[in-house]
Amino acid sequence: MASPNTEYTALDQAFAHFNAALFGSALVGVLITLHKHTRARGYYRRKAFAHRGAAERFTDEICLCPNTHCGRSDQDILSTLVHEMVHLWQFHHGNPSRHGYHNREWADRMQALGLMPSSTGAPGGQRTGQRMTHYVIAGGRFDVACRELLATGWRLQWEEPETPPELVRATRQRFVCPTCRLIAYSQPSAWLICGGCLSVMR
Repeated sequence: MASPNTEYTALDQAFAHFNAALFGSALVGVLITLHKHTRARGYYRRKAFAHRGAAERFTDEICLCPNTHCGRSDQDILSTLVHEMVHLWQFHHGNPSRHGYHNREWADRMQALGLMPSSTGAPGGQRTGQRMTHYVIAGGRFDVACRELLATGWRLQWEEPETPPELVRATRQRFVCPTCRLIAYSQPSAWLICGGCLSVMR
């Protein structure tokens, strides 16, 4: 069986494909990583890594979050890659706003490439903002370029499985004072005493 690390080779191939098809090969190379994140499908970091042999050399990072891959198609996941590539383009060729803010320049570039920026991920959402996603424009440049890549047999092989709810450990538990009914939250292993009643909260 092929090494699981070929997933990174596939992502590097996808980056090169979209760089040529959508950005005229103008983007600098980045280190593509896979890492879990609870609030994002992917993210971009400027100068995320320094070269071990030359401290003045840096590379940016594009991270895809495999815990969000379940139930999403390869096209959906690749659209996240291109979303982050637009951030890369803007930091090297445009004018990014404050950290994390998706401005009009970014939104216009996204739309021109066939990804409609949307705060909700659906038609009618805001085009700019601090937390943004997008949806694929049918027949747009990304849609066409993605279909060309998938037609070569390119596929993602791995995803982080979702944890069944019954296996998720509770990080906070509700405690109630049996006398005054005061409610507090703490770790499940905590022993709490109500300050007013001096009763053990359960």
